[in-house]
Amino acid sequence: MNRSRSGYVYIVLCAVIFSTMEVMLKTVHGVFAPMQITCLRFLVGGILLIPFASRSMKKKNASLSRKDIGFFALSGFLCVVIAMSLYQMSVTYTRASIVAVIFSCNPIFVTVFAHLFLHEDIHRNHIIALILELTAALIIIDPIHATLDPTGSVLAILSAVMFALYSVFGKKRTPRFGGIAVTCLSFLFGAGELVFILLFGRTAAGASLYGTVGLNLFIDVPLFENIPASAIPALLYICCINSAAGFVCHMMAMEKTSAQEASLIFFLKPILAPIFVASALDSGLALLVLALLGLRARGVFETTDELLTSLAGLLCTCIAVDAYFIGCEILTTAYNGTEGGMAVINTLLFGGTAPFFWFEVICGLVIPFCLLVFAKNRRNMKVVGVASALVVAGVFCKRCWLMFTGFAVPNIVGGNGITLGTTAAQAGGAADMWTLMGTYAPTVPEIVLTVGIFALGICAFTVLCQKLLKK
Repeated sequence: MNRSRSGYVYIVLCAVIFSTMEVMLKTVHGVFAPMQITCLRFLVGGILLIPFASRSMKKKNASLSRKDIGFFALSGFLCVVIAMSLYQMSVTYTRASIVAVIFSCNPIFVTVFAHLFLHEDIHRNHIIALILELTAALIIIDPIHATLDPTGSVLAILSAVMFALYSVFGKKRTPRFGGIAVTCLSFLFGAGELVFILLFGRTAAGASLYGTVGLNLFIDVPLFENIPASAIPALLYICCINSAAGFVCHMMAMEKTSAQEASLIFFLKPILAPIFVASALDSGLALLVLALLGLRARGVFETTDELLTSLAGLLCTCIAVDAYFIGCEILTTAYNGTEGGMAVINTLLFGGTAPFFWFEVICGLVIPFCLLVFAKNRRNMKVVGVASALVVAGVFCKRCWLMFTGFAVPNIVGGNGITLGTTAAQAGGAADMWTLMGTYAPTVPEIVLTVGIFALGICAFTVLCQKLLKK
């Protein structure tokens, strides 16, 4: 794999890892103080990276000079102490969703700093991409109608600026030390500086000083005490995956591509959630494979085994992506711990829609992935066909549990159930309008129409293939 291609792989990996950060941080909300979790994630993450960083430095025959120590002290201060602290402070003034969108605009600042300090060229495509990014951010935030706190917005912008500086400065050292070592040393120095700041905030003089300048987040912050055992798995994920692995991928992307290209991580991160797009990838590809197999069997369209094998490999990848997004979908519903969210999760896993969910997970994801992950099976067209059919059936079940699980727990204001919808019920008032439970069973005409629609689609596809694919 060439240098540029591996860099893009790191960009995608980093975007995937970072996309889970808010969800995981939400799971420990209220368990850890904001600056406590910030300190722990970078300290533990840095310690975990020490053996890997040491190996990377030995491989590159690199050693730390006094100038390098000063550089990493500054780099860690920019990232851990300033950028992350400003981010946490901004959340106290405005909504976290707004802060996240503003922070995702840091590629704008990366482009400017990369041009000034790294002498990277700014091309027309870069400008177009940044304009689109800024436009999308403004549309999402909607500053005309949204109530934005100026202090929170400014702090979020400053956080993005500081993180952009950290990224660009880190890029200058990656050729010499490697992305892993740069991340590790920045983490350790930054976490050490933050520990000192937090320990000072636990003294009377420090608390008085921080309170005077409005840095209440740094006052009397616990570090390692009173960590519940139930929060340790989430904490380890945040430290090991979100922080250590995520930032390593970020710096490796910086090392193998340009600073501007690596900043694409923050363009990709907000768009990684659409579950319908993810399922469309594997179901659409599975349908294509089935269509090609069927057309080849009828002698209508010749398709080589090599092409089908390649498509099977791509399908296996798409299945893994779909599984990841399903996990994100469940996490984003369950992490807030609300009564409504947990009710939906219980219905999904154990309620009326549970058979659809588990069929989709087991038969539509796990089994096809296990079949296609082996190269030998991808060369067996019967196995490829079975796996593709299971994927299609699984996605159909997904549509069922996505639709019906949401209706299982109605959230209609003004009633406690499903509307009866009749004229008599409407005339009777709210007491007659709403019922505690609603039932539905498809009628015979509905079943016939559904089957007929699918049959007509298959027939049209077959006829068109015979007409348009004739040699």
